[in-house]
Amino acid sequence: MANYNCRICKSKVKKDIERAISEGKSFRDVAKHYLDKFDCDLHLLEQSIATHIKKHYSNTGSNSSELTPEDLELLERFKIGEVEFDEASRVIATKAFEKILATPGSIQVRDWLQSELVKIKRQELSEKNNWAMEMINRMFMGKLPPRNCTKCGNPFIQDELEEEIKEGDIVGYHPSTDNL
Repeated sequence: MANYNCRICKSKVKKDIERAISEGKSFRDVAKHYLDKFDCDLHLLEQSIATHIKKHYSNTGSNSSELTPEDLELLERFKIGEVEFDEASRVIATKAFEKILATPGSIQVRDWLQSELVKIKRQELSEKNNWAMEMINRMFMGKLPPRNCTKCGNPFIQDELEEEIKEGDIVGYHPSTDNL
């Protein structure tokens, strides 16, 4: 994949630089060798090569957009319903983990954390919806919602009044304050 803002992607020696890095040469050695091909200093070229390799270069040896025969078989089985979503997700997660182990420099932790956050939010939303539906169903069936939380046991509404209020009583009126 070529990025036209990348100094290395735009250069004519891109393939040579990638080959040298894949052979195990250091960024500094490659930058020294190709310094005359670029209009910048050694340090900037070394940083550019490192950035290019981390962001734009994949040394897996295969085109990442091509599906393997196993991937195609899984896709077909998923289409006809032989494979459940959970199993397909597990296979995809396994492949992603293999890729991370094979190319640790290409890890996008932010992307992984975002996907995990989406899963957590989906679970929280599901729990809230289940609780809300339970309350609505109870009310329509003529049952009052529970007074205490089902998880922690604490009451939803704190009883502030010690004495029971009787019909006709003035709330907030205490006989000891009638002299005021």
